[in-house]
Amino acid sequence: MKIIIRLYGQLQIDYNTREIVVEVNENNLTVKKLLDIINEKHLPGILEKIFGRNTRATHVLLHNGTAVKDLEEKISDEDVIAILPPAVGGRCE
Repeated sequence: MKIIIRLYGQLQIDYNTREIVVEVNENNLTVKKLLDIINEKHLPGILEKIFGRNTRATHVLLHNGTAVKDLEEKISDEDVIAILPPAVGGRCE
């Protein structure tokens, strides 16, 4: 199965790429398992960047354009996972 991973913000700079395509031969692939695979084989250290020391993501994860609410969410062939930097807000004066 082919999965597209898109990086945004500082992750693009850190890994010098905007997109990678990952081939995975695994049934019942979840977002969590995919993150483990790309951390091990394609984007070393990405889990630390996404989660830091937290169990919840500090970055926004999108699965086919929809926010990932559960890391056990299933992924299918040709799906797109986008990893965006945390949103910031406020007002500068």
